Amino acid sequence: MPRQVANKQAWEIGLQGAVKAGRRGWSVVNFRGKVRLKLQFPKQGDWPQDQAVVLPYAWEPSSQASVLQLVGLIYGTVMEGQVPLRQAIDDALATSNKKADQVRTPWRGIAEAFKAYKMTTGNRIAETTYDASYGRYIE
Repeated sequence: MPRQVANKQAWEIGLQGAVKAGRRGWSVVNFRGKVRLKLQFPKQGDWPQDQAVVLPYAWEPSSQASVLQLVGLIYGTVMEGQVPLRQAIDDALATSNKKADQVRTPWRGIAEAFKAYKMTTGNRIAETTYDASYGRYIE
């Protein structure tokens, strides 16, 4: 029987149970205020290597959904032995829509758009006010 911490909160017990449910050898623990995902398997058989990774989530109730979603995303690829745990986590968390590659605005365009915004919307200012207050810094 594993050792239990006497003052463990209900959300901690729930998170640890949800990660283990249907995933033999998978567990999460509190590691210096962060979530640590651990994989420990029997030495015999066709199991992946034992591994542990600290996830970029705080050990708090608001992280439960993110942790469970991540575990669900990576479970299949790790258990099939396609990639190690660290790489599976990095691939799952790498979110890029590559918008920066598609849209490039030169500084001159940004400065002109800012000037038009200041002179036509909100508290409109005169061109002389813009030049005295913003223009000299933007140039």
